[in-house]
Amino acid sequence: MPQSGPAAAEVEELLAGLTPEVRALTLSVRKLVRSVLPRCQEIPDKGARVIGYGYGPGYRDMIATLILSRGGVKLGLARGSELPDPKQLLAGSGKVHRHIAFTELY
Repeated sequence: MPQSGPAAAEVEELLAGLTPEVRALTLSVRKLVRSVLPRCQEIPDKGARVIGYGYGPGYRDMIATLILSRGGVKLGLARGSELPDPKQLLAGSGKVHRHIAFTELY
């Protein structure tokens, strides 16, 4: 479901600052997140270069994030440390969150 309004404009600003390769990668991962989390809110944070996804306005309602960088995008998973990870796909050493780094289109 496409988003409109100020949040959509902020997302576009974030995406506009990326290289074409990282932008394409980010759009691909974004499409995946939005297909898995229908009707979720997309909450951009331009200062942190992060796009959050959740079903409420607060951090405790956050399910996933896209962490943007020059070299790629990380799909952050809130409470990812609680997930089973038999194939060791999740990275990060925090007590709560984990992420998967994407550096090329899948």
